[in-house]
Amino acid sequence: GSAKFHLLRIAGMLAYISGLSKTREEKRSWMRALSQCCLPVLLVLCLSTTATADDPGTPITVDVFRGPVIASSRVLGLAGAYTAIAEGTQGSFLNPASLTNRYPYSVDWFDYDWNLDYMLLEPGADIDMFNTGDSGMSADEYRAFNAGVGLQFGKFGIGVSLNNDKFLVGGEGDKYQYGFDYGYVGLAYSFLDEQLLLGLGISTGALSLRDQDDKELVKWENSGLDLGLLWRPEEKSYRLGVSFRRPV
Repeated sequence: GSAKFHLLRIAGMLAYISGLSKTREEKRSWMRALSQCCLPVLLVLCLSTTATADDPGTPITVDVFRGPVIASSRVLGLAGAYTAIAEGTQGSFLNPASLTNRYPYSVDWFDYDWNLDYMLLEPGADIDMFNTGDSGMSADEYRAFNAGVGLQFGKFGIGVSLNNDKFLVGGEGDKYQYGFDYGYVGLAYSFLDEQLLLGLGISTGALSLRDQDDKELVKWENSGLDLGLLWRPEEKSYRLGVSFRRPV
């Protein structure tokens, strides 16, 4: 854009100078310089800009929004700082080692845990989904839930978790259904008298956008590997948690 602007200024100056020329031969000489130098370069710039705008390979950025955070009151109360606590099926989203981390009251060889979290809004209420200060979405246009199950067999633990978010986006006319699905499967094992816990998991996510006729407009899927470690020394008042998660 700036290159075109400066080139047009140069062309205008050449045209102005040619207008000041006294003889016909001088005017022809200046106009010839204008046509041979400036116009071809301007044409190349225009074509290159058009090709870049229409190139399907040009990378774009998409801001993926999942809506309000849905989790247990304990995880929300800690603002997600749950990697070193890592207890229950809710902890598997943040640290896979939580699948074998037992509660203090868990003393049997076999134990289990489960969770079900959902978003319940007042029917007919307007909500500010995008935190813009405007209530542009009704409560019946949004739903979200988390569900998970974990099983523990001695020092070994396995678990699965699911997450789903759906809501409508758009103006007063056309509206589109946005959906985000997330799934997680993991296993973990404890060492050194349950002081060192290691976890491994696979997470997968899918994002979709559909129109009013339920026609799929956008579909994106990806998966990643999750690794987690939890160190909880006996008779100590601290824990150390480390988690690695590939973006999904």
